[in-house]
Amino acid sequence: MSHQPAKSSRYFVNEKCLSCEACWKAAPQLFASHPIETQAYVVKEPASLQEVILYKIVQKLCPAGAIQSAASQEDEASVSQSAPEFRRAQ
Repeated sequence: MSHQPAKSSRYFVNEKCLSCEACWKAAPQLFASHPIETQAYVVKEPASLQEVILYKIVQKLCPAGAIQSAASQEDEASVSQSAPEFRRAQ
C-alpha cells in the first residue's frame, strides 16, 4: 500500500481528523494513516460504485466529520439511484 495521498481534490480528509483509525480500518483500500502527521488521508480515489458507497459510509462514521467529498451533485444522485440500499442507510 502506498504512503502517498491520492492526487485528487474531490476526496480528502481535512484538518479536523482525530486519527481515530475508523476510516483506515473500515476501508484500508481507500484510507491510510499518515506515517508522520497525525491524520488519515485518502490513498485511492473511489473508482467503482462500490468504492463510492464505501467512502460515503465511512464518511458518515467519521466522529470528527473530517472525511470530505467535493463530488458533484450529479455524482451523488447517480450513486443514490444505483444503490437503493445506500439511500435507506442514510
